[in-house]
Amino acid sequence: MKKHSNINKIVFFALIFLFIYRPGGATDKNWILSGFGLSLFSSGAKEKFKQYEFHGAYTLPWTWDIMSGLALKTRLNGRAGFINVEDENAVFGSIGPSADFSTKNDDIIFKLGISPTILTRKNFCGVNLGGPLQFTVYSEFDLCLYRNFGIGFRTQHTSNANIYKENHGFNTYLVLFNYYINKKIL
Repeated sequence: MKKHSNINKIVFFALIFLFIYRPGGATDKNWILSGFGLSLFSSGAKEKFKQYEFHGAYTLPWTWDIMSGLALKTRLNGRAGFINVEDENAVFGSIGPSADFSTKNDDIIFKLGISPTILTRKNFCGVNLGGPLQFTVYSEFDLCLYRNFGIGFRTQHTSNANIYKENHGFNTYLVLFNYYINKKIL
């Protein structure tokens, strides 16, 4: 058990380095934000899932102006972190698209997305998630508060969409702390 825990920590910190280093030093103008998040509470399973993550968003080439100052933008979102239930931990990684309704300068963003998610374990305190491949669907609200810094809130559901015999999903509600990488200060 101790060996499994150490492997999770090594993978987690390697993901942090790779995930934060590239977007934080990005010169590509399509990187919109990076940050970290933590769950406030969870529901949908008998055990309480806690999630801690680092995340980033990259703007894809498809954007539509809806009205003056408001656009629909497509983005690729990635997350890496760990999930904890009591003393049991798992590392996860997730990447997938979102549809973002945002103001011109991305001061306010509302996004809807779905991401395939890989977990390093499928059982948490007797809750069987079925297998390592899960899917996360979410809605998120991000608000830039001051210069390049902002906060957000995400509600998400994670389950395996019935691809395994067992399908005990869970819901998490996260607070997000964001850094807007290439934001133009007006």
